[in-house]
Amino acid sequence: MTIAGCVRITDDGVTAAVRSCPTLRCIDVSALTKVSWRSVVALADHCPGLIRVDCGALFHNSDDAVCVLARKCTLLESVNFAYNVALTDVAIVELVRMCPNLKHVCIGGTFTTNDSVASVAEHCSALEHLDVRGCSRVVDAAIIAVAGKCPRLEYLNVSGCAHLTDDAIVAVAHNCSRLKQLDVSHCPAMSDSGLVEVAARCTALEKLVMDSCTRVTDRGVDAVLAACTKLQGIDVCFCDLTAACVQKLLSRNVDVVHVDTHGNTKVRYVTARS
Repeated sequence: MTIAGCVRITDDGVTAAVRSCPTLRCIDVSALTKVSWRSVVALADHCPGLIRVDCGALFHNSDDAVCVLARKCTLLESVNFAYNVALTDVAIVELVRMCPNLKHVCIGGTFTTNDSVASVAEHCSALEHLDVRGCSRVVDAAIIAVAGKCPRLEYLNVSGCAHLTDDAIVAVAHNCSRLKQLDVSHCPAMSDSGLVEVAARCTALEKLVMDSCTRVTDRGVDAVLAACTKLQGIDVCFCDLTAACVQKLLSRNVDVVHVDTHGNTKVRYVTARS
């Protein structure tokens, strides 16, 4: 069931719908501005067999509601609570503890910390997709824990986790060879050192986003181009690249986003693929 973005729907509507669908497996209630934690509790009460719940941008959700969902819907494999701004570690720690089958966890834009991410690592060994974008209190230790215990990881978004360093990305590279998509945008400590390790060990990489990683230079990008033959897209906005490196990117069969490091040009989307 998908009712995402239907802004006139309220808790009463969601509750009525799920009450009549006890075998519901998947639901998307993202961006419902008139919906609150009451709908999440209704999901838990009436649909215990849920495997996927998408509650992105559900601004009126609560820790208590997510804890109820976790205890009653233990078969969950995919959850999206991105930009549920009221959520804290209390909800996420309980969620991953009660739902060990989780493969897809999106908690970006919440007030979660290392505790949540470390719990994901501890309980979700089958994890394939982790999005913690904007969780500025997440540091290297949590991502290193995920890398060590979640070898099936294919997607990692740590954009805006400004305290992360190359140590975290090196750990991911050494342990998560299946990685296909990596976003380290706005992580100012990221440099060529981490990128070279990713290139050497994550050769299945298809998309790499490094917006505003100003310590990334030609060396790191050249390593990715040489090793990651499945690369389809790369974002190097405000990376410290020479004109020659940019031209090399544009000559490859990939989608490129680039901004001049002097800030004098606007974003240019260049699609080289036919």
